[in-house]
Amino acid sequence: MKKHILQATIAALLVAQFSCHHENIIPSNGSSQASNANAAIYSGQLNGIYERGVALDSNNYILLNLNVQAAGSYEITTSLQNGYKFTAAGKFTTAGPVQLKLHGVVTPVSEQMDSIKIATSLSHYNKIGIQVVSNLSNKIIIASGGNEFTNVWNTMAITGRGKLLWKIPGNADKATINNGMVYFSDNHSLKAVNITTGDSLWSNPALKGMYNLTYSNQVLYLTGGFTSSYSYSIFQAVDAATGKVLWSYNPNQPGYVSMGAPVVGSSLVIYQQAGMYALDKTTGSLVWSNTTNFVNGTPVLNGNILYLTGGYAQGTSAIDITTGNVIWKNSIDTYESAVLDNGKLYANAMNNVYCFDASTGKTIWSSASISDLAKSPMVSNGKVFVTTDFGFTSVYTFDANTGSPLWTNGSSFGFPDSELVAHEGMLYLGTGGSVDGYYLNNGKLVTYATFGTAMQMDYQAILAAYDTDSKLASYPTPNGEQ
Repeated sequence: MKKHILQATIAALLVAQFSCHHENIIPSNGSSQASNANAAIYSGQLNGIYERGVALDSNNYILLNLNVQAAGSYEITTSLQNGYKFTAAGKFTTAGPVQLKLHGVVTPVSEQMDSIKIATSLSHYNKIGIQVVSNLSNKIIIASGGNEFTNVWNTMAITGRGKLLWKIPGNADKATINNGMVYFSDNHSLKAVNITTGDSLWSNPALKGMYNLTYSNQVLYLTGGFTSSYSYSIFQAVDAATGKVLWSYNPNQPGYVSMGAPVVGSSLVIYQQAGMYALDKTTGSLVWSNTTNFVNGTPVLNGNILYLTGGYAQGTSAIDITTGNVIWKNSIDTYESAVLDNGKLYANAMNNVYCFDASTGKTIWSSASISDLAKSPMVSNGKVFVTTDFGFTSVYTFDANTGSPLWTNGSSFGFPDSELVAHEGMLYLGTGGSVDGYYLNNGKLVTYATFGTAMQMDYQAILAAYDTDSKLASYPTPNGEQ
């Protein structure tokens, strides 16, 4: 609660910080064009998202703060650069401070960093940097969030350009996507929704609050919440086409709720709830259980080996799913979910990021201390990305093989509130009031949806990212499908 109150009290400061973000970029190229405005420029703020091949519209403009010397007609136009420019014309009716929008026109041609110089008859302003990006329009980001004070929560889909596609009342924690449908359980029901339109295929209110779910071969496997039929969380297998329960399993562990999604192997489905349970994925019958392993996040399955992050003096371990026996276990307490990539296991442990040898559990590298390190790591393109739950530096990046620090960056508004999702060259993060996108290679912030938009929420969580062309879906942590 203290964190959320602090978020609200410094919101105005963060708005000011974001407004200055773009104008601090010093250009390396670009030129100005003579203008006849009898005014001096003393600040400028860039607005909008700039995408290769997408025509600029009314959302693309530079807001200039001017000191007009005398009333009269004006025309301010930048030179054409990378296929587009900014322009404004009209008449100043009075002298003194004036805000003016230079509207962007035409279409960016190339993906690159542009620098725009603006000139009036009295001054030159040359500090506007614009990152032109690619392929944002065909991206869909599934997010959820709301306001704990008003208790209004929604799950929604936005494009990579920040356009709202749909919004559904309810608070979801995880989602999974298959064949153009997104599946999630919120505090109202388990839902199957068309990912582009938000149209409902089916809804099962008896399975509300089953937040942890995994899709495999037309079946949804769910756990993690309380149902209307049971006092405590049970495990469910559900037909993804109809929403009907195929079978259920009750571990008889009152008071324990699963903290991660199930993982699905060739014949078994495995989940954690006060221990590990391996069930026949067709019948739901118990194959084995191991109640000595308490798992915080979603386990990682690779063949017959399951990697567990326990936390709280549980260490990190690997077990054989055919028997439930421990293969290796180290003493490093890790939290949230781990990520397996190229024979290495990555996990967060309090204030450090660890890289383990997946075959032995031995440490390959660990990072320097990061204050308020939170959530699960994300691995993509040979890099490890982690986030915090407090502070203005939101994302830290390391070389996946050596642990060498690469780039860091803050968020556009507020504190990080979600897991990271890496998807087709972009890294997405939800914060206390925004959805941010970063380039994986250099960390530049290129897309966001924040206060004052249709996506406005106090707390945001990124559940998935999807490409409507390639049909590729990405998630915050391994969603368990094998």
